[in-house]
Amino acid sequence: AVNSLGTHSVALCKNGKVITSDKRGVAPLTELIESGADISGFSAADRVVG
Repeated sequence: AVNSLGTHSVALCKNGKVITSDKRGVAPLTELIESGADISGFSAADRVVG
């Protein structure tokens, strides 16, 4: 996940699937959970901004 982070604020990876977001805080994760996305088993990396 760290290698996929680049300039994004968060990256989640599993079996070649990569999900990234540039939103701040926990918003990207809460939006994924609320949308019903199955992110179990994903590796995650985030960038501390500020």
